[in-house]
Amino acid sequence: MDKSEITKELKEAYKGFGERVKSLNETEYHAHGDGKWHAGQHMDHIQKSVDMLSRAMRLPKWFIKWKFGKANRSSRDYQGLVQRYKERLEMASANGIDSPVDTQALNFVERNTHSAQLMASINRLARRLDRYSEDELDKMILPHPLMGKLTLREMMYFTIYHVKHHHEIVNREVKLIQE
Repeated sequence: MDKSEITKELKEAYKGFGERVKSLNETEYHAHGDGKWHAGQHMDHIQKSVDMLSRAMRLPKWFIKWKFGKANRSSRDYQGLVQRYKERLEMASANGIDSPVDTQALNFVERNTHSAQLMASINRLARRLDRYSEDELDKMILPHPLMGKLTLREMMYFTIYHVKHHHEIVNREVKLIQE
């Protein structure tokens, strides 16, 4: 995917997630399995993840290169990145490792506000992405807590897939209470 496709995918995926959370009634919003998060906690986790990446991409490019180095391999494609994430997630789960991001139990009443804030964060991230060339997306790297060093392009792919992953989880939890 090039930058314009990444931006389009980011906005569509996050809009879909936000609309899904806004559509939930209070029972659905608070639905969660034993030891699992409810929709508001997923929303908080996603928001914090996007904000961390956006802050990193606000740093001067020279600092990112100095701090994290340059890629020593080509960027994986979207499917390759997703497969790698699923493998890493499975390994982490087998070892009892949870998400490193603390979550808050976001209030049901404020879910529309949280959804709007998430979209504002995605728009900010898209503007920051626009500062980078296609070449820089494949050469510059950032660390990911589970995946290790990722190129910026891979980090964008992860960010797209990450919200889709949490969207699926919310849908699964809601479906369980509807059955």
